[in-house]
This record gives sequence, structure tokens and C-alpha cells, in this order.
Amino acid sequence: MERRFHLFENICLPSIAAQTNKDFRIAVLASTIMPDVYKQRLAASVERIPQIDIVYSDVDYVVRAFQPWQQQQTAGLTYATAHFRLDDDDAIGASVIDRIAAACDLAPHVGILSFPRGLHVSYWDDKVHLMREYAPYIAIALCRIGVPGQLRVPYVGKHLELHRNDRSLLDPLCHAYLHTAHESNDTRARQSRHIRKMIEGDPQYDTPAGHRSVDEILKSEFPGFSRARLEEIMRAAARIDAASEGSAGPDTPTA
Repeated sequence: MERRFHLFENICLPSIAAQTNKDFRIAVLASTIMPDVYKQRLAASVERIPQIDIVYSDVDYVVRAFQPWQQQQTAGLTYATAHFRLDDDDAIGASVIDRIAAACDLAPHVGILSFPRGLHVSYWDDKVHLMREYAPYIAIALCRIGVPGQLRVPYVGKHLELHRNDRSLLDPLCHAYLHTAHESNDTRARQSRHIRKMIEGDPQYDTPAGHRSVDEILKSEFPGFSRARLEEIMRAAARIDAASEGSAGPDTPTA
């Protein structure tokens, strides 16, 4: 729980607060059985971002938890709306909401919007890896666009297969996400394979030119984040995981 809050408060929330377009709503979904101390911490964490609503639920399927809130947000609207997904340990670029809003003008011609370019940060083999990533239909900021009266829940179906049954658009013109990987959401073996694959696909990885490119991406799309800051956050998360290794915690919040 401590690690989840650490990444939520230091990775996810700053990116939401930094959005250049403030006309959006986000539901943070959490379990009703979350201990009160964490409910209070969650409320305090999101208090400074007026676009966030906390939704507590005890249902066993994320779609049924989000649908009532989405229906409330879209009731009576006469224009297309877009609904995107975001995990509590990832971040979105500052221009993402602006780009999603622009994509709404394409409805009903496009049902799915994906941002394939982003950054990947992980702590593996006692080192923080920060690199560019290209992953079409990645779950981060994956968006479903619907015409008035049509509720498009972004959690329905497997995110890597949604484009098989709907018109879709890839927007590769920005680095739209910051994808974190750690031992609580990926095994060491999977992280190793993923990192090696990305390194092989990026000849500028861990070179001065590659570092400059990543630093420019951080500056333009992720204000407040720097290479040093991300290393600090990821090393702290690893220390939290190490301290809690072998212990079982209660249900945790999911953004």
C-alpha cells in the first residue's frame, strides 16, 4: 500500500495537475474496505486537483464500478466524449487532455485513440532505466470516443485487441505517457525481457544523444520531472518494496 501511494502521489498525480487543458474529470477508483487511514490519505492527496472524484466500490468488475460515474458525467450531453484509462503508477504528458479533446471532433469516425510514444522508467538490477518507448495500444491513456448517448468504457476488452473491432487512430506526435515498471507490477524476468527489447530497438539508449532526447521530452511533456527526480522516486519505491517484502496488505486503490 505504501508503494502504491508513493507512486500515485509522486508520478500519477503531478501529471494530472500539469494538464494544459483543465476541462476534464477523473475518477479514482478505490476499494470500500480500504483502511480509514488510507482513505484519509487519498482524500488529502487529491484535494488540490478539483477535476478528481474518488469512487469507492465493492463490485468485482472494474467496468461496473466506473459505469455509474461515467453515466452521471455524460448525462444530457449533446457532444462526443472520450474516456481514457490510467493506472495509479503511471503518468500522462501535459498535452494529452488537449489531444483527446481534439480527437472528439472525429467521432463517430474513430472509436479508439492510442498514444504509442512515451517514456519507460524502471528499477532493475540496481539501476534506474529511463528510455523512450513505442507501444501501440498500450493501456496508458488508451481512449474510447463515443457520440452523445453512447457510453464507451475503456476497460472493456483487452487493450491490445480493441482495435480489431473498431476504427482506431494512433497519435505518435507526442510522448504521451510515463510508464513505470517495478517488482509489484512486473516480474524480474519480464522486466528484463522488456528492457532488453527496448534497448535493442533504440540505438541511442544510454548515449549522450539519447539522454538529451529524453531530457527534452521530460521538459516539454512532464514539467516537474527530471532524470534525477525519477531516479529518486524509483529508488524510494524499491526501498518500500524491499521493506514490505513477504508481507500481505489489504486491497489497494487503483486510479
